Amino acid sequence: MNTATSFRYQLSDYRYAFPIFYGIMIVLYIAAGLTSQTLAQGESFTSGLETSSQWFLFVAAMCTFRQNFLVHLQLGATRKTLVKGWICAALVVDALLVLFNLVILGVFLLSGFPVLSPLFEMGLDPFPLRLFANSVQMYCANLLLMSIAYLLTCGFYRLNKIGKWVVSILIGGALFLFGNFAIRYESLFDAALDAFFTFPYTHPFLSGGFHLLAAAIIMALCWLIIRDIPERNSSAS
Repeated sequence: MNTATSFRYQLSDYRYAFPIFYGIMIVLYIAAGLTSQTLAQGESFTSGLETSSQWFLFVAAMCTFRQNFLVHLQLGATRKTLVKGWICAALVVDALLVLFNLVILGVFLLSGFPVLSPLFEMGLDPFPLRLFANSVQMYCANLLLMSIAYLLTCGFYRLNKIGKWVVSILIGGALFLFGNFAIRYESLFDAALDAFFTFPYTHPFLSGGFHLLAAAIIMALCWLIIRDIPERNSSAS
């Protein structure tokens, strides 16, 4: 199996997930638009398509490593081929998702549905620059999320049972401390959170660059984990 074959195989993981996800989202938006009182009042409702899409990519990336790793080993492919194929598939899937989001939001707006989206609210002019800037920022942010998900899944796959328990406890403890910090310093946390979500739409290209750099670093970590995973782990739980 070469990289091109690996790419096509890993890209096929999304052949059913994509239409199911977008089918559900379109039905939900139509139902929300038809039943919402804001439609009759001439106001708008937030689509949430970008956030939903990012969660979709995150979960999908979490589910792609184990089976693909086993198949690649069985077919005699190298771990490098596996990683290169996944990166190519992630780049294409991300581009398709950003494109589909643009098309869906555009169709809803042209159809009279009052949908709000950061895509159209960003303070950049002219409008084509706004579309391009937001698309670049979303594309890079999606890659970062997919890379994080892939790091988590291949990292956990490599660990033994004790290691998985230790890491899970550490993650749980970190989340507990983070929650306590957020409650104790609520005003500071709210300000930081607001800045975190606002920055990508005030500085889309700079934010996209940060996301892309972080994604590259995380994928390098993924390679360090995957390159020498013992074959015995392919049958481990």
